[in-house]
Amino acid sequence: MALVLGLAALLGTASRLPAAWAQDELFVTNCGTNSVLVFTRTASGNTAPLRTLQGAATGLSCPHGLAVDQVNNELLVENANSITVYPRTASGNTAPLRTLVPTGLNIGNLFVDPVNNELVVTDFVGPSVAVFTRTASGNTAPLRTLQGAATGLGSPQAVVVDPVNNELLVVNTNSITVYPRTASGNTAPLRTLQGAATGLNSPSALFVDLVNNELVVSNSANPLGLSPVRSSIRVYARTADGNTAPLRVLRSPELVGPLGLAVDTVDNELLVVKNLHATVFGPSSPSCSISIDAAVLVFPRVASGDICPLRTLEGNATGLTNPQFLAVSSPATSLAAAVLPASRSVQVGTPATAFATVINLDTGLATGCSLAPAMSLPATFSYQTTDPTTNALTGSPNTPVDIAPSAAQSFVFALTPTSPIAPTDVPLSFACTN
Repeated sequence: MALVLGLAALLGTASRLPAAWAQDELFVTNCGTNSVLVFTRTASGNTAPLRTLQGAATGLSCPHGLAVDQVNNELLVENANSITVYPRTASGNTAPLRTLVPTGLNIGNLFVDPVNNELVVTDFVGPSVAVFTRTASGNTAPLRTLQGAATGLGSPQAVVVDPVNNELLVVNTNSITVYPRTASGNTAPLRTLQGAATGLNSPSALFVDLVNNELVVSNSANPLGLSPVRSSIRVYARTADGNTAPLRVLRSPELVGPLGLAVDTVDNELLVVKNLHATVFGPSSPSCSISIDAAVLVFPRVASGDICPLRTLEGNATGLTNPQFLAVSSPATSLAAAVLPASRSVQVGTPATAFATVINLDTGLATGCSLAPAMSLPATFSYQTTDPTTNALTGSPNTPVDIAPSAAQSFVFALTPTSPIAPTDVPLSFACTN
């Protein structure tokens, strides 16, 4: 009998936590008051922020996109025509550490990639995606630019780097295009998620959930519900391509004109910014405690259908005025990992092999890193490091290795069944000794 394995990567269990992720905080850009508001992650109701970054010295101007760099302990904010960078804990009228003012770019959004030490910026007019060194400032030229008819870019609104699978994902007017991370020039996408079945209609933000191998998209559609299409959150398989329907769709009477979103994989929550003062009911909408204010809505990560939020952050004390995007800094493990291929089928006694990549997101050395099945099954397990460019074996079998800060290590591993096993999803655990 064959062994059919579904291989799932789990976050590692190293105890060392990046400083920027130890605070359990929620960051929200506030265009209406030129500010960044910081709350406890679990804040709800009419709760005041823990701190507010605001004032002439900050250089904030209708701030839109933002990112928390957990490795370098920085907060990056996209403004009307600049990107300003602050210490993560900045508050009050604090001047930025540095400001990037790229010439000729109509900045749509940003993404910081601490693994490759790069800053990625969308130009919604170009249309293009420009990549800078992470510490770029002033009128620094980009390292590379993705632009041209073959790219399929169309008014790009958001961008995400997947450092585990080495991909660049871009949110366009009605599509999501995926490229090699280092793509430049007039490069065609590896895949394009687009078509009637996708339901994509003016998407505004994207979160790549590497733990659950999903793409989570905020879909503004017709935000005031004047057509049959309501705003929604749509979730797809990470590798979805073409005219593929979502795995699940979330709607809510309060989910009107959603912009930024984040998935908290530690607490299994989905957080969404709503900035329109409206509610829209569908034919099966529940009776919620309705908010008509700008708000942050929190749902279960796997929520689907037409439901009420778990909690809502709203009210005058919050200071939310035309909020745009958000970032969550939850206590989390300092490793991220992915596995390819997602499944293998072999006969008893034959190894089922696959590759894994582990990233150390911390600022310190991760020591003694290894991998193992996270469940018991009648099979032997082995692993070994590889050269990521050639997949050639390196090091010694079943030997833990150290991973440098912000670096990745690739592995090959094998599960060899010793007796028949029914088709099984096998979770994998990645752990380091410190």
